[in-house]
Amino acid sequence: MPDEEIRRIKVERLRPGDIILTASSGKVSKAIRIASKGQVSHAMICVQHGSIIDSTDDGVQAHNIQRELYEPDDHVAVLRLRQSLTEAQLAAVIDFARSEIGTRYSRSEAVRSVLTGPKPRTRQLFCSRLVGRAFASAGVHLVADPDYCTPEQIRRSPLLAELPDMTETASPAELAAWAARANPIADMQDIQNRILTAARQLDPSVENFNDLDRLVQDHPEWDEEIARVYRKSGYLDLWRSDFAINPWHYDLDHMEASAGSHRDAGLLEYCLSTIREFHTGGLRFAVNLAHYQRALEANGRTTTTQLVALYRQLVMGDQTPRGRSCMASASPSRGRRSPSSADRAAFGAMVLDRGPRGTPAWHHRSPLHPAHGIVRCLLGMRRPGRGLSPRERSRSDAGRAVAQALQRLRRNPARRRRNP
Repeated sequence: MPDEEIRRIKVERLRPGDIILTASSGKVSKAIRIASKGQVSHAMICVQHGSIIDSTDDGVQAHNIQRELYEPDDHVAVLRLRQSLTEAQLAAVIDFARSEIGTRYSRSEAVRSVLTGPKPRTRQLFCSRLVGRAFASAGVHLVADPDYCTPEQIRRSPLLAELPDMTETASPAELAAWAARANPIADMQDIQNRILTAARQLDPSVENFNDLDRLVQDHPEWDEEIARVYRKSGYLDLWRSDFAINPWHYDLDHMEASAGSHRDAGLLEYCLSTIREFHTGGLRFAVNLAHYQRALEANGRTTTTQLVALYRQLVMGDQTPRGRSCMASASPSRGRRSPSSADRAAFGAMVLDRGPRGTPAWHHRSPLHPAHGIVRCLLGMRRPGRGLSPRERSRSDAGRAVAQALQRLRRNPARRRRNP
């Protein structure tokens, strides 16, 4: 199949709380559509810019929507509530989805959603149950029974409206860039599943990391074993790999060197997504750190000590003096090399991978992130360490769009409780 026929969702148009419904030509998708008498066979929730959560055979996991590619015959629909959620409701939906990361998939209950007879209601999930329960947790009932519903029933919900023109062709250069790039989300999913599998050998009722946190606190006799699993899995050191692979995510000099002398649209989108990510959940590292610090004070555990150290490192990475100096020194006059076409294609594909459990692949997210400086560099704006003046806002359509986006984000920062 020619590369130009491969599609992806327009990530910049997605909002947290959007529902993505899909169907493919595969046998499983066909069987689900036949059984449910519908057009779609899978459901996902957008929880943050570019980040989705769904339930599959691998359990509940997070994904980068830009890595989800669709063939011409695939059905892709993006739905949004006709009446917007309140900030508290949206937070509840997203928190529910994130809190279920790692929860196992229930094939038997998924099948029962289209059958008559007994319908057990376990804590395990399947794709449409995850979506239904997430919205029900915020008092929004998309379907009559959120425990037993199909993707097609969600599609037909009178509370939802389908958005037009939500896919676009993925260019050969973009596909090549993604294929050549490591997938930290897959690594994280494998690590998380290994940790939870080990925990279930101690307590089969464990479904997700909230359960694991409670297990550590309630069973001190298992603390050392769980701490060892965390260390051996590589979970505590995964952030180091990203730092080594993508230094330009953390250092303005690297970022500018890669940008070249022109206004690179792909890099600009990365920087805007970085700013957006902070304002729509970037405080999660700090919130998690506070949570684990309280748990450590209440019941000293080796596992909790390790997690405190991890989140302290991530929070420190958000607020390094280097980040401050990057933002203060950002200037379009700094020396840059000219990028190759491969560089530009790669940047187009590098609106970053998102990690599960509220961590965007361990990337540091902060208002002091170099991206705040580089946005101004790419737009040719003066006074990079300060807010945008009226004159600067009027210099280009892009400048006005950036200013409006930042103003909206400042007015409506998401206030979310702790997520694992």
